Amino acid sequence: MAAPRPPKTTVQEVAEVLYASVDQIWDRAYTALVEIASYREIPCDALRAAHRLNVERAAATVRYGRLPAPADMAEAQSTTIARLRAGLPIEDIIRGYRLSISATFEQFVDIAKDAGLAQDELMKGTGLLWGLSDLFVAQAVLAHQRYAVEVVIGETRLRNDHVRAVLDGKVSRAGLDQWLPDTHGPFRALLARVTEGEVDVDEARLKVETALSRANVRSVIGVVDGMVTGYVVGAVPHAVEGLSIAVGHLVQLGDLPASLQIARRLLAADRDEAVSTVETCGWRLTVDTIEPLARHLRSRYVDPLLELGEFGLDLLATLGAYLESDRHVDRCAAALNLHPNSLRYRLRRLSDTLDVDLNQTDSVIALSMALELARRPASAELT
Repeated sequence: MAAPRPPKTTVQEVAEVLYASVDQIWDRAYTALVEIASYREIPCDALRAAHRLNVERAAATVRYGRLPAPADMAEAQSTTIARLRAGLPIEDIIRGYRLSISATFEQFVDIAKDAGLAQDELMKGTGLLWGLSDLFVAQAVLAHQRYAVEVVIGETRLRNDHVRAVLDGKVSRAGLDQWLPDTHGPFRALLARVTEGEVDVDEARLKVETALSRANVRSVIGVVDGMVTGYVVGAVPHAVEGLSIAVGHLVQLGDLPASLQIARRLLAADRDEAVSTVETCGWRLTVDTIEPLARHLRSRYVDPLLELGEFGLDLLATLGAYLESDRHVDRCAAALNLHPNSLRYRLRRLSDTLDVDLNQTDSVIALSMALELARRPASAELT
């Protein structure tokens, strides 16, 4: 009578022995981990705790013959983010996990062979452990993406807070040096708004920042109260397609709030310029500073023309072209596609209607200011 065959070792039994060997596996893993320079900065207890979780998950994977669901790998992402915040590169984190799982893999193979685990069960178990390694890598990559977003959001918030503080006059030289080291000004406040296309404010900010960087203009550009806002060092920025930009006058750091006020007025004036500056606008900045004067100019020089309807609008346009051509009749007539005599007729009608002498300096100044008011939106006239 043949002797009974000994009971076959089950994969469940191997899994139990694997988990019971966690300290032995740790000795193998730790020796390899500390070969990674960045891992030497992590406390040993933290590494050991993460390793224990790895072995526990590996044993469970072998025992039940299936990989965990990604939703059950949340702690893998948390550990990865903790390592990233500690300054470890993602490459080192992935390498560290693979070293841990390799030590577990080697221990599993040793236990399985000693216990006489069937070859097909051994192959299945090793395949599961490598699948677990791949699953961790996928979770680590997702965690890295999450962390990158957190970093961007954090930097964006810090930049916007800094810009707000600078333009409120609440940043010291030390605060400035964190963003623009060794910079001593002078500075200009900057504002920008979208004028063409469907561009959100963050994309607009990036467009301004990129244009300034390409022109080697040092700046800090953020988003404050829903508007692209910042400051530049010295230079006037170039035009940026699809945006209207306004920059204030040159000031030292503590006077940037005043430069911002000028930039706001320039942008509110809604002039047909890609970049508005004090230099390009000049006297026009004074037009809407005194409410009684602005009201007088409109009622004296603009309203009488508007009352004439379409012809009055033509006269207003003629006045604008005449002043912009420096009162040169032939040049203005060419710009309006009129015969010079036709232009002279319009100018006489304009002079009679408003009772002004177009050759007097005071009249030209008053008409220029009134025309500037007429070109601005009603909401911007008396701000």
